[in-house]
Amino acid sequence: MNIASELNKILTDERNYLLEGNFEALEKIIDKKSKLVEWLSSNETNLPREIITALRSQATHNEALLVASQNGVKAALVVLKRTSDTIDQSTYSANGTRKRMISSTSSIMQKI
Repeated sequence: MNIASELNKILTDERNYLLEGNFEALEKIIDKKSKLVEWLSSNETNLPREIITALRSQATHNEALLVASQNGVKAALVVLKRTSDTIDQSTYSANGTRKRMISSTSSIMQKI
């Protein structure tokens, strides 16, 4: 498999992971994608123009999906924050003691 085909596969996988919301899988392909893009940038003249154009188009589309995903996660976090601020999030232990639940929205925000 040549570099352009490998990058095409990575970009296709990236698109699928973005559409699925599979951010863990995205993390696993970042390094390989970066290396392939770096190689492609320095060897662009060795590939036919239509291949370069197709790969750029895929990458641009994926970038738009990534931005939309980030915006969606941020919007969901705002809703969760509002909900956690207005709703008493507590539970009861086996012996009947009331206990406040820990909110994890701050740890989610750190990952973004």
